[in-house]
Amino acid sequence: MRKIYFFLICTFLFIPQFCLSQSGIYENYMIVNSGSGTTYYDLLPPTPAPGNDDFDGWDFGTFAPTQTFTLEGFQNKTYKCDTDNVLNGSLYYRVYLSTDPAPAFIGPITTTTVIYEEDDPSCFIGTDRRQTWEDSSLTTNIIGGLADGHYYFEVYTTAEYTFGAVGTGTHVSDNTGSYYRASFMMCDDTIPPTITCPANININNDGGLCSAVVTYSVTSTDNCAGETISQTAGIASG
Repeated sequence: MRKIYFFLICTFLFIPQFCLSQSGIYENYMIVNSGSGTTYYDLLPPTPAPGNDDFDGWDFGTFAPTQTFTLEGFQNKTYKCDTDNVLNGSLYYRVYLSTDPAPAFIGPITTTTVIYEEDDPSCFIGTDRRQTWEDSSLTTNIIGGLADGHYYFEVYTTAEYTFGAVGTGTHVSDNTGSYYRASFMMCDDTIPPTITCPANININNDGGLCSAVVTYSVTSTDNCAGETISQTAGIASG
């Protein structure tokens, strides 16, 4: 008797399951008072709000130890569609000398307060909401105790969310990993600037003339950058 053997080849097709996020941060702001009142600075440009300067690259100027630079809070604007649900908003920040290695971020400073929400017309299924999360209750003086020098002020924000039945995740707005960076100077301007003038100059007139061209230079130093020199009397150089 012949035996006929059948070989069954089974092929298993594994199909990966992808989850596409249907929520995110579409605008965010820093809220600070650098001496001229509460001001909102854009973190995630471009935004439709006119009059808001971008935080990234902003120079806040020079501060004395007697002044304050207050971190008052932050704002996240988020959207959510279908089964996604945004849970909160958080801020991380750090301040350090530009010549030093970057330290760890301080945070999270988290808010679960939604100050405004509306329908999101870009969603087509399920829930569709745009929400504004804000914490403007902080009173942190970020320059307290800082020594003289040039400083970086770096920040980023996040938003935790859920999706589907059990999925969780975190949206991060961090300027593609470079963080949002502003800068400022600290200077204890209690030391008077110094000026160096040339000694008395004696020079003969130019040949055949009743005058001579005399050039000289005047220099100055100050422990705080930005000093200027102005001549109030005498003959100018050249």
